Amino acid sequence: MAEDTPELPLPDRGATLVMRVMPDDNSCLFRAFAAAVLPGDDLSMLELRSLVASQIQEEPDVYTKVVLDNRDPDDYCRWIQTEEAWGGAIELAILSKHFKIEVCSIDVQTASTKAPPSAASSSTPASTTTPSFSLPPTHRTPSPTTRPS
Repeated sequence: MAEDTPELPLPDRGATLVMRVMPDDNSCLFRAFAAAVLPGDDLSMLELRSLVASQIQEEPDVYTKVVLDNRDPDDYCRWIQTEEAWGGAIELAILSKHFKIEVCSIDVQTASTKAPPSAASSSTPASTTTPSFSLPPTHRTPSPTTRPS
């Protein structure tokens, strides 16, 4: 294990997580997600923001003003595509659904994982395919050895 890239075994999930520190630039969620699912794509953060906005517009009955932090859906879509917008639970839910993966929060102190209730029954477990995040200041993703071939 490299000193600057700590690994965290999760025996109950059959996975090893690797901590990767992301720049604290309001795009950390999108940057971490993109690094895990769209590696090598320089536009991936922008693509993910656009994907979120498109999904919100495609499902107006789901993504109402109430769900979108009391923001008009069109305003929210414009806002989330700016570099100043922080991603959160709404964005993770949309990305999780789109990529058909489970996104878990990781408590870096205890190594316990927590997935949204709906993700547990409808997505592929994080231990086999997906990024898991502990949001600011660090992000963790599965090590390359835990990804399917």
